[in-house]
Amino acid sequence: MTGHDRCNTLSGYMAIPAFVKGKTIKLKSDPRFDEKWVKDHIIEDLPSLDLGNVEVKNVERPQKGGFLDLVLADEKEDKWFEVEVQLGPTDPSHIIRTIEYWDYEQRHFPNHKHCAVLIAEDVTTRFLNVIALFNRQIPIMAYQMKAIEVEGKILLDFTRVLDTEETDEEETIGVGSPATPTDWEKKSSEVAMKIMKECLVILRELNPNIQETYKQQFIGLTISGKVNNFLTFHPKKQPFVTVVAAPEKREEWADRLREAGIEVLSTGTRRVRFRLRKEDIEKNRKLLKELFSDAYEENKE
Repeated sequence: MTGHDRCNTLSGYMAIPAFVKGKTIKLKSDPRFDEKWVKDHIIEDLPSLDLGNVEVKNVERPQKGGFLDLVLADEKEDKWFEVEVQLGPTDPSHIIRTIEYWDYEQRHFPNHKHCAVLIAEDVTTRFLNVIALFNRQIPIMAYQMKAIEVEGKILLDFTRVLDTEETDEEETIGVGSPATPTDWEKKSSEVAMKIMKECLVILRELNPNIQETYKQQFIGLTISGKVNNFLTFHPKKQPFVTVVAAPEKREEWADRLREAGIEVLSTGTRRVRFRLRKEDIEKNRKLLKELFSDAYEENKE
């Protein structure tokens, strides 16, 4: 018996899964796949989009001049997601179509909240620049889709690279409108609030005088009573917290977080935005403390 085998048979240890090599494939250039195939598998695995408790409301919903790929609905939040799927990189026609379909739905069904969603194999810089021109007036999400073939099977992985509904980092620098812990407990989840509080434990290891301050738009920080939002928190109804941090080297930290398996969102010119789940803190506490420390030192007065 090898040392590896002995380790796997010891009480209290779980066997390490076998490593399997995968191959990234381009769906657009592969004749086996089309947009319908992708839509069918999204419907089979809605949690992969991390949109909350959504259900399929419509498939190929008729629109003026075309068909909207999917309408997903979160009945609890009274929110509809107008989803367009595209193989290959984002192009102008799909960008316009996504916005047009969202606009049609929100005008004809004004009693619901609406969000445009574009899923593509490659979300281009041009797309992000076009969306920036709208100055966040359109609630839109973009997912970069990757197809991985493993032992004759296909895995679809979706990474959210843009979400204009998330509070922009520039908005978190100001003081904001006052709120209470109860306000946030009502509009977020218990899990998200616990994640935020665990982050505060880490922060107080850097400086015991760091305290949270509740605002309508975010949960910020004070140091010895003075506002210093080098980190801000945005707990969600879903079991995660969006964190906005201002370290010295934003892009470098974005890469490090991605390498650790933490979901990084679109970043601004000065800050990095990412989602923290319970398991992220458990696995990467040391890395997060280093990031928090970097942001703290960079913004310390």
